[in-house]
Amino acid sequence: MSKKIGIRLYLDGAPQFNKDIRDINSSLKEFQSELKMNQTQYKDSQNSLEALSKKSESLNKAYETAAKKVEAYQKRLEELNKARQQEQEKQKEIEKALENEKKKLEELKRAQGENSDEYKKQATVVSELEGKLKLTDEALVKFNNEEVRLNTALNNATTEQIKYEKKDDILTITLNRPDKLNAFTGKMLSEIILIALWSLFEN
Repeated sequence: MSKKIGIRLYLDGAPQFNKDIRDINSSLKEFQSELKMNQTQYKDSQNSLEALSKKSESLNKAYETAAKKVEAYQKRLEELNKARQQEQEKQKEIEKALENEKKKLEELKRAQGENSDEYKKQATVVSELEGKLKLTDEALVKFNNEEVRLNTALNNATTEQIKYEKKDDILTITLNRPDKLNAFTGKMLSEIILIALWSLFEN
């Protein structure tokens, strides 16, 4: 059995990757539902220790799961780059072989003519290599399109309207909407509150 490389190897990993992303998205939806349920449950006591603890717990799980999503996309991109490199190496091997076989074909044409059996057999070899080369070209186009898709998904997973960093018990929150001149939104307010709650109760 031939070893799977390039596009074949990459596609083999697609089912597990897609399952992982579906599971992560499902978990994120559950955490969002938990937060909404907590808001309803503690509607009249949102600032109580119990309410804040529940919110912090759900938020912490959501952030951990979101980080797993980013890691999954990063790992998939690494797999893509490795498989694409293998496909490129395969392409070079086919191009070199095709060049050599075309030379043989020309030699047979001059020596025996295009109607000879040897020429026809060699023409078949050249045709098969051209078909393989076309497949590698198509595979590389697919890799490039997939890279764009994964990078877009990765950016969506990592880009938030609020960025934050906690160091030495100091929480720094940065507005992250440069394209909108950091115009404040309700989502920003929600994120600031949730980040502050997470920071308060993470220990």
